[in-house]
Amino acid sequence: MNIYLKELKDRWKSTLIWSLSMLAYVVMSMVKFEAGASAAGSMEELLKAMPQSLQNLMGASLLDLGTPMGFFTAAFPYLLLVAGIHGAILGAGILSREERDRTTEFLATRPISREGILLPKLLAALTLSLIYSLSTTLFSLLVLQGYGPLDLDLYLLMGGFMALDAFFLLLGFFLAAFLPRPRLAVPLASALVLFFFLLMVVGEMTGSMGLFSWLTPFAWFDGKALLGLTETGTGPYILALFLAFLFPLLSFYRYPRRDLNL
Repeated sequence: MNIYLKELKDRWKSTLIWSLSMLAYVVMSMVKFEAGASAAGSMEELLKAMPQSLQNLMGASLLDLGTPMGFFTAAFPYLLLVAGIHGAILGAGILSREERDRTTEFLATRPISREGILLPKLLAALTLSLIYSLSTTLFSLLVLQGYGPLDLDLYLLMGGFMALDAFFLLLGFFLAAFLPRPRLAVPLASALVLFFFLLMVVGEMTGSMGLFSWLTPFAWFDGKALLGLTETGTGPYILALFLAFLFPLLSFYRYPRRDLNL
């Protein structure tokens, strides 16, 4: 039984749906840009009338919202939010599904170790994450290409998109391996995504991202940070890399040692 191929077969439809939803979001964002560009004066007046906290959230002082890239970067945090939710659900769900669907006992009777279950599931999840991220990147390139020549900025943003999706995938996978009740892994991982996103929003609105840049992954891969418009430093990225290695290691340590829910 090839667990890796089975997971890909079972989840390709959901990956397609997630990818098409990102295409819809990118298209809708650029439609809003077109509407705003046709009334550039009105948009500028609207931004000036906003409270300073909302201007900080949108990056109005750092981004030129009158350009396609500037507007896309302003909308990028919500692209990251969807990526985080996707990664968390995929990582937690691909491992917890066996105990949720009561198929653990069947797997336990096969001549395969628990590590032999973990590895193909993790590889399948990372493969699906890569497909999702690459398709979103391709859709973004195709849509933004209609507004002028592309530069390196878009590739930097989509690299952050890919990294954030993989980070929350590994976090969700770890939760499913660690928790004694794996059914809680998906809701807990999703709640953590929303919590970290709200931390970023609070940091942006209060202008205190220096502190929050260490506390939330969304600040590590925020568009303004990736493009060098805000000072982030290398520390948060070292932390992200450390956690990305730590989560799988802890998963492979914990899962073979905990009791399975049959």
